[in-house]
Amino acid sequence: MAAQVLADCGADVIKIEAPGVGDPSRTYVAEGDEFERSPIFQNLNRNKRSIVLDLKDTANRDALLEMVRGCDVLVHNFRQGVMERLGLSYADLREINPRLIYCSISGFGNRGPYRYRAANDVVAQAFGGVMSFTGEIGRQPVRSGASIADITTALWATIGIMSAIIERNQTGVGREVTTSLFEGQVSLAASYLIEYTMTGTVAEPMGSGTKVGLPNGTFPTKDRPVLIAAVDERVWQRLCAAISAPELADDPRFASLPDRRANRAELEAAISARTEQLTSEECLDLLQQAGVPSGPINNVADVVADPQFQALGMFAELTDDDGRPERVVRLPFSLDSGEFAMRNTAPALGQDTRTALEAPADIWRERD
Repeated sequence: MAAQVLADCGADVIKIEAPGVGDPSRTYVAEGDEFERSPIFQNLNRNKRSIVLDLKDTANRDALLEMVRGCDVLVHNFRQGVMERLGLSYADLREINPRLIYCSISGFGNRGPYRYRAANDVVAQAFGGVMSFTGEIGRQPVRSGASIADITTALWATIGIMSAIIERNQTGVGREVTTSLFEGQVSLAASYLIEYTMTGTVAEPMGSGTKVGLPNGTFPTKDRPVLIAAVDERVWQRLCAAISAPELADDPRFASLPDRRANRAELEAAISARTEQLTSEECLDLLQQAGVPSGPINNVADVVADPQFQALGMFAELTDDDGRPERVVRLPFSLDSGEFAMRNTAPALGQDTRTALEAPADIWRERD
């Protein structure tokens, strides 16, 4: 994902894959799904080129070293020690190209007792603490439905790379950027970790609620649940007025946030008794008119059909080499200079090997 973000921003990204199967995510589909290619691979590899190299082969390794002479950034996610054994560590490659920015992404970082351990998204969510406070109250912790460990780490890697590029523009010298799945999850749990050091409180699952304000969670209506987030006292007062329950605002059980926390079950029951008399549309209309943050619990089909999704143009349309249309989700930010360039769909395995390896190093330098 880190390289995909850089590719969408204009970088010429060369994806190096192993002979045979290539990137394992090419085949990431659930049993019974019928896709010509993995949706994960399709979305994360647009705007990239693919070459096949066996890095244990001397000639292939030499070909990579020749490319490194003129490249700006190298990103890898091998376990600690692998690049060193291949002779492709940062210490090795900066001798060839002092301007190289070298980004290492691993499970647990480049130091410490776990630096050689394997990890993936769900392991990192568990190990980094995030899973411990994700899930329903009183039930077992669960993994976030989105791959938040992978995504968070990719974004930190991208920020690190771009920071190193800014520094290199001033110094002419590259840097090594290191991050890990574990560190990314710690960054998400930061406020809970600080709360623990201050109070000794260990965060627990809160369902769809938070500690910031109450009520904060899902509530029933006649047709489907809705999300209501009363984040402060002003919004709490607005909520009571919106659902025609002014008596709740004056109820001493709910007079302050600590009171609402102490009587959370009664609070949620009282609000549910009002919201379940309305349809979700009626309920959300009242809440929005009152300025209460709220929304439907959309599934992915709802999101795609939503006019806001369409107005923002979150899908980008591409055409593959056979003329077939493909969709990807665009980067979630915009520049006033226009949309990011969507140059090509995810590449076939090794389709660019010859053209990439035949390009002399000075071609890469010209693109800096």
